[in-house]
Amino acid sequence: MLRTDYNDTKIIDHFARITDIVYQKLEFDQIKFKEYSVIASIIKMTKDDLSSAEVICLATGTKCLSGNYLSLSGESLHDCHAEILTRRCLLKFFYKELMESVKGHPSIFIPVFISGDKKCKFKLAEDIAFHLYINTAPCGEARVFSFCDTEQHSNRLNRGLLRLKVENGAGTIPVFGREVQTYDGIAQGERLVTMSCSDKLTLWNVLGLQGNLLSNFIEPTYLESISIGSVFNINHMKRTIYGRVENSIDKLPQNYKLQKPQLRGYGILPRRTVTLSPYCVNWIINEGIEIIQGRMGRTVENKLSRVCKTSLAKEYIKLCSATNNLSTLIDNETNIFYDLLKNKNKNYIAAKNQILSTFKSLKLGTWVHKPEELKSFELNVGNGIKKN
Repeated sequence: MLRTDYNDTKIIDHFARITDIVYQKLEFDQIKFKEYSVIASIIKMTKDDLSSAEVICLATGTKCLSGNYLSLSGESLHDCHAEILTRRCLLKFFYKELMESVKGHPSIFIPVFISGDKKCKFKLAEDIAFHLYINTAPCGEARVFSFCDTEQHSNRLNRGLLRLKVENGAGTIPVFGREVQTYDGIAQGERLVTMSCSDKLTLWNVLGLQGNLLSNFIEPTYLESISIGSVFNINHMKRTIYGRVENSIDKLPQNYKLQKPQLRGYGILPRRTVTLSPYCVNWIINEGIEIIQGRMGRTVENKLSRVCKTSLAKEYIKLCSATNNLSTLIDNETNIFYDLLKNKNKNYIAAKNQILSTFKSLKLGTWVHKPEELKSFELNVGNGIKKN
């Protein structure tokens, strides 16, 4: 918890200010790249000291990928909303910090060698915490009801439902009627759908920020707090982030839990934005900026983003090699497939299945996944992998 002499207003104002300071210092080739409606950042902080707060990564947001640019090789970013990109940037930061730890350099991670376990693992330094700042409420459950916060609203029976972002659309819709999407269907014109940011935040508060692959090296890492700059309602945020599942989810694997981050924000309505920039920016500390064309899911130079599936999976393979875990975490060193990598961590998969089945049992809807064909690609890692 933060020291008691810091109230919520001071904290969120500070997070907003340091995020803006970082963003305003970024250098852009064209002014159009700098325009944004939504910005999100992840802030690292010594747990009880606001003065230690440091922006680790940030992103501005735009719409999701167009179905015309789906990649069967993991090279396209599907979701270019700000908070989603920011979390992917945090994964890149985690990989860099883990490699620094492997080299014996100062890092937020400390190596742990467990007797009888051949895998090298790491733990986060005990005094480190991560905080999410977003300048407006995440799309989906947390946002849609905050515009009308009375409990007598006629749509109250729809509260808690999983919701979807729809290709080329604005806002979100309930998942019902769209429980499955297929690659050939999208190729023939069906609109691509992506789970809302609100629902993904709920998942992070069960599974952690680190995702599937990094769970082989570190324990689940949760958000200490979420701060919202506008369209904030504490009752709706609590329901979204943990309230709708807290009395139903159980039997989570070891080290997994339902995190209840501190929630703070302002209830003001943002300035209405009629047009949304087609570009979004992501920035990682000590790595500079990257500019993405949202509908293509690639950089403005038409290159792979450093935080797309392929790029992050290659960071994972490098980490496996550097820690001599290649043979234990990867079955075949010459043909490495993304979906097989993600099938390795049984505890993570069990935790994910538990939260998704909880949504379904509560009649909140079925999680709509991307087509299976997008997960079965082979990773070309070249000759840079060290053999055990």
